Amino acid sequence: MPLYSLILDHEKKSFTTQIKGESATDAISIFVDNFYPNMKVEAFGSTAPDLKINDIIFVTPMVGLINFWAACVGKDGRYVEIVCVRTESQSGN
Repeated sequence: MPLYSLILDHEKKSFTTQIKGESATDAISIFVDNFYPNMKVEAFGSTAPDLKINDIIFVTPMVGLINFWAACVGKDGRYVEIVCVRTESQSGN
């Protein structure tokens, strides 16, 4: 399963992590659903929005780049921007 690096930004604070997923959308969905709720306040402070998988607004390839996607997750006017990069096609390769 491919490995993706996620670079998250919310109100000029950043957080990075890596997640395995079948696709960029899958990796972002896994992160938002399983990991974001436990790290949001530590990474972004009290302004971190409560987000769930249905709050993913878009995941789209970045024009002119290979293996890069831009994503946005948010609600109620508070957003987390994500840059997603496929770092490995398969673990161990």
